[in-house]
Amino acid sequence: MASQLRRAAFYGTGALGVGTGAYLFHSLTDFGQAFGASENRNDFMQSYKQRHRNAAIGIAGMLSNTAVYWSAPKGKRPAPVAVWAGMNAAALGLWFGGYLNQELMLRPRNHNAVYLTTCDAAQLVKDDDTCVVTQLEDQEPLAYPDKQILRPHMAKVGVKKDDTPATICYCGLTGTGVVYETPDLPDGTPHELVPITQLKNNLVILDKATGHFGHMINGLDETRLLEAMGEESYNKVGTRLPKAELEKLGIEPLKEVPTWRMPFGAFVAAYPQGKVFINDYRELPELTKKYRPVWRFYDWVVEVVFDAVIEKHNTTNLMVFPTVEEIDDRLPAKQRVFGFNVGDEFACFTEDFVKAAKGGVVNFILEGVPLVASYDSQYETLGVFKRKDDKPIRSTVNVYGETTVGKGTEKLDRLETVKNGLFWFVWQEFFPNTKVNPTK
Repeated sequence: MASQLRRAAFYGTGALGVGTGAYLFHSLTDFGQAFGASENRNDFMQSYKQRHRNAAIGIAGMLSNTAVYWSAPKGKRPAPVAVWAGMNAAALGLWFGGYLNQELMLRPRNHNAVYLTTCDAAQLVKDDDTCVVTQLEDQEPLAYPDKQILRPHMAKVGVKKDDTPATICYCGLTGTGVVYETPDLPDGTPHELVPITQLKNNLVILDKATGHFGHMINGLDETRLLEAMGEESYNKVGTRLPKAELEKLGIEPLKEVPTWRMPFGAFVAAYPQGKVFINDYRELPELTKKYRPVWRFYDWVVEVVFDAVIEKHNTTNLMVFPTVEEIDDRLPAKQRVFGFNVGDEFACFTEDFVKAAKGGVVNFILEGVPLVASYDSQYETLGVFKRKDDKPIRSTVNVYGETTVGKGTEKLDRLETVKNGLFWFVWQEFFPNTKVNPTK
């Protein structure tokens, strides 16, 4: 009788450990999405909030299983040692993958970002490596090479002239980065954005100050949105609500800082005094892990996996995570676009369309605001700028926002909301009513 009870306890606690580990792995990683399983946003939020409790249950299951096994007299143990070892190895592996690995793998650089001069960065970055570029007022431009910002996903950009911090958020599956203002909370607590996972091929962000979630591309506090709308209504909304509806709910999108995209070599030529973000745990492990060979090996393995996944994602027509089911056929799914909005009106351009326009310039109006898209062939960059009036711009607007008007030069401000070079299938998923290559 005692042996039967011990056997039942052994397999029961083993099932608890493995089952809890499997649940954590399934609900908190995007592994299932690689096979087309679409994760419900609300379900993910709830699973994440309960992760510590579930992790503790998993640990309790593994410890109890081990205690039951090894407390039995030799020769009366409930199973061969290989069964105990395999069961707990599986439980621990799933537990690690679901509970710890995401945070270890996606370590943001909000407090310890490394920036190098263009000269020093040239030893690590190739001229044709593409970069997301931004510039805070009265500061040198900053370049974020895709390969460098890919794994940290987040880095502190700096502090604006009005003392507002700014953070870059990057998603390799979406194919671009966005810089958001992250002002302190009213009580002085600083916002800190960290990467959590991806849903619909777009990064999901957690604000550690509030514990709230949101999609990178939306810039919204979706936890508050869920609370205001209710679960049923929220789950039906995959796109950003109109401005008036958000205002009624008391939700305001994060303010964006202008960004643009250009090759590293062009960045160096345009901004020789600029700074370049470098992923220290990819390129400079000696800065932080000189005496931690396990960390260095772990990071090497993760980098190999990340590079392989993103290479496949960027160079084939296949989606690594095929969770976007309906794709607008106005453009190929993997077409790179430059998407933006003014208020509730969304639009996007393809680089080839702007390049082919006369002078590489397209004048248009979005929600009553006169704009111009221009391709600067010298620095290989496309920008969307605000016109000062309804008069069309006839000559190229360069990377500095300068254009020839009459016999003089006029400087235009960039539109803040441009997401540069992201994939069409992601843009149309979140903003299905977007205009494509507008000319009016």
